[in-house]
Amino acid sequence: MSLRLVSHLIEPLPGKNKDSFLVGLAIRVACLSVLFLVPRDLTLLVYFLALGCFAFSLRSIEHKKRPVLGLLYTPSAVEKSSEDLTLTKKLPLHVRTHNLGLVSNFLNIVNDLRDPVERANEIAHSILQDPHQPDIIFFQEAFHEDAVHQLCEKIRIVYPYIIHSVAPQISGWSSGVMVASKYAIKEIEFERLEHMLGMEKIVPRGIIKVRLTAQIGELLLYGVHLQPLLGKYRSNIRFMQLKQIKTFMKEGLKKNPHAFQILVGDFNTSRVTEWGEDSMELFEKPVLDRFSKYFHDYFLEDHDEITGKRSSDSTATYLESDNIILEEKNLPEPVGSWQRGPFANKGYILEMICKVEGWVDASKTANLVAEVVLEENEWGTEKWHSSQATSPARLDYIVTPKKTKMLNPSGELKCKVEIRRGLVPLDAQSASSDHLPVDGRFWIKRVKVKI
Repeated sequence: MSLRLVSHLIEPLPGKNKDSFLVGLAIRVACLSVLFLVPRDLTLLVYFLALGCFAFSLRSIEHKKRPVLGLLYTPSAVEKSSEDLTLTKKLPLHVRTHNLGLVSNFLNIVNDLRDPVERANEIAHSILQDPHQPDIIFFQEAFHEDAVHQLCEKIRIVYPYIIHSVAPQISGWSSGVMVASKYAIKEIEFERLEHMLGMEKIVPRGIIKVRLTAQIGELLLYGVHLQPLLGKYRSNIRFMQLKQIKTFMKEGLKKNPHAFQILVGDFNTSRVTEWGEDSMELFEKPVLDRFSKYFHDYFLEDHDEITGKRSSDSTATYLESDNIILEEKNLPEPVGSWQRGPFANKGYILEMICKVEGWVDASKTANLVAEVVLEENEWGTEKWHSSQATSPARLDYIVTPKKTKMLNPSGELKCKVEIRRGLVPLDAQSASSDHLPVDGRFWIKRVKVKI
C-alpha cells in the first residue's frame, strides 16, 4: 500500500466541497477499518507494512542518486535575447514570485487545497493564457513530483529555461524552488537557509541565485522561502535568516560588483496577520524592522501598509485584464497575497500556541488593525468564485537591497509591484494555491553624472 493510496483514502476533498466533508471522511475511515479489522491475525498487516518499507527503501535510493538540481532546456521555445533586455520603462523586466502549495495530498488538507496535479494544470493554464506573462518566475513549494512534472511540461513551450527539484533529499523532499525564465540563465547558485524549526528541518529551503545578462550589464535575481508560522521562536529564526540572505547577497556583489540585485519570495512575515492583527505586537517587530532596514519594499510606494489598498493617485496595470480573463468584471485588486479561506480561523492548536507564548513572555494581545471579512467563509463553496476574497496578510515580496553602494553607471532600479489573481475553472470552489502571484516590473532610472 503506497502513501499516495493512503492519502486518497483519508483525504476529505479539501477545498472542493465542504458539504461532502463528513461523507467523504466516513467513506475513507470505513475503507481503512476494513484493512485493519477484517484479518483475524496480523499477517496481512505485516505484509503491507513490509511491502511499504521495501518500496520506501527503493524510493530513497532513487532520490539519493538524483542530481543536485534539474535543468530543463527547450530549444523550440522562443528565447528572449539579452540584447532585448533593455530595462526601459516601456520594456521592463517582468518578475513574478508565487508560492504554489504543491505538496503531498497528506499536507494539502492543512491549507484546505485541492489535488496538486489538478492545481498544477490550472496554474500552467493561467500562465499560458496571460497576455502579460512574466519574463522570469520564482516558484516556492514545488514539491509534488507529478504536479511539478505537469507544470514544467506545459509551460516549457514559452519558458525555455526551467530550474526544478533543487537540493533533493533522500526523504524525497527538495527545496521546493522552481524558476522559469524566458532569458538565458548564465549562472545558478543555492544556499540552504539555517536555523529551520519543526518540519522545515527536513525540507532544504534556501536562497537561489540566478544571473541574467542584460544590455546594461549583469542582473542577479534571488528567490527565498523563510521559516513559516507565527510565534516568538519562528520570528527569531526569520530574523536570523534575513541576516543570512543579506550576507549571501553581499557575496554576490563581490563576484559581480556592477550587477543589479533583485530579491523575491515568500518571507512568511507581514505587518498584518491573516486575521487582521498587528503583527508588530506578536513578536514580529524585530523581523519587520530588520526587513525594512535591509530592503526597499516597492509595494509600499503606492499601497497602504495596513490596509493593502492602492493610493488614489496610482492605477493597477493588470487588474482589468485579469478580470476579463477570469470572466469576473468587478473583482477588486487583492489587498494581500494570502487567500481568504485557508486558516480563515486560527484553530485550537494555533490559539493555544499564541496564548502559551503570550503568558511566557507577558506580551499583549494584538489589536485588530485591518478589516477582515468575518462573514461565512466561502472557500470551498459555490459562492467563492464570484468573491475570491483575500486576507490582508502580505507574505510575498519583491524588493531590492538598501544602502548598497551604486556601482553601476547605468542608473538605479525602479519597480512597480502588483498582486494578481490566477485563472481557475468557472466551477472552481477554491483557488489553485493559498498564495496569490505577485508581479514586479523593473526598469532603469538613468542617473545624470556631473562632469
